[in-house]
Amino acid sequence: MSADERLRIQVVLDAHVGHLRFSLLDMTEGGKVGPAVTVMANGPLTLQRLS
Repeated sequence: MSADERLRIQVVLDAHVGHLRFSLLDMTEGGKVGPAVTVMANGPLTLQRLS
């Protein structure tokens, strides 16, 4: 990603188990959603790109 690009990221908290789920979103309303990545601990995270 270059400095002039913008991202939309969806983050969902599952409060029952304390996990976060991150997904990349298309820049248009109602657009594509990338595969979710579940985070269960601190550390680096990689989200898959949308095509």
